[in-house]
Amino acid sequence: MNHLKKNDKLKLYIILASGLFIAIFLGVFKPFEMENIGFFHLLGYGIITIFSCSIYYFLIPRYILQVDADLDDNIVFKQLPIDFANIVTIGTLNFFYSIYVDKTSSLTWQWFFRYQLYTIAIGAMLSFVMYFIVRSIRLKERLEEVEKINQMLEHKIAKAKENETLVFESETKNEKVIVQTNDLICVKAEGNYSQFHFIMNGVMQTKLLRLSLKNVETIIGENQIFSRSHRSYIVNTDKIKKIYSTGNNFQIWVDGLLDPLPASRQNIADLKQTIEKIG
Repeated sequence: MNHLKKNDKLKLYIILASGLFIAIFLGVFKPFEMENIGFFHLLGYGIITIFSCSIYYFLIPRYILQVDADLDDNIVFKQLPIDFANIVTIGTLNFFYSIYVDKTSSLTWQWFFRYQLYTIAIGAMLSFVMYFIVRSIRLKERLEEVEKINQMLEHKIAKAKENETLVFESETKNEKVIVQTNDLICVKAEGNYSQFHFIMNGVMQTKLLRLSLKNVETIIGENQIFSRSHRSYIVNTDKIKKIYSTGNNFQIWVDGLLDPLPASRQNIADLKQTIEKIG
């Protein structure tokens, strides 16, 4: 919920900034014979931008599509139709506003397409600027989140944990992995199989069993030192050395493994809660 509130605030600030930018831009460059237009009329164009953006990025996602659309730091093609519709709406409203309020254009197709062309050009430029702003904010948030988790990993209180014996038996009943919880590094999903990475007699071992990751989770049960880092991975949080943010993704470096494990944004949040519980 806090993330949604923060995201709503960010969208609100960007929408208000976009409206202000449009008013200033028109006032400085004065397209469409706007040399004699006053401040309040220019402000009207900014209000139109704010109004349209609020509809497309607040009302439609939340009350019609019934989703909380996040501000993404990726340029995604599924967002382009919404952006284009928003720009066309702004251009159309600006066109009629200029006819009936500013008296700077006439009701002709030539003027209509002229307004659309200018609006698309300005909107595209503004969209790219906002993309880089959002990307910078999102990267900063991820770095801060990762830093908090790494601090928790470094300073968590060492507690004596019961070293349980876990028995993972394949669905064909012909193979088993018997391992102590403190020796199990991670488990990776491989289709209908699971690949176990664990320490046996001081040596790293890898074993593939015909056993789904969901069944692995069932066997692990309530043991709090294990957490999903990704839809395809379960990791022993006691073995995590460091977490890094790599742009849109996260990497988890685990003791005993040469390569980092991937982590999703949602699973990083779950992992943080797990570390807080056992820290």
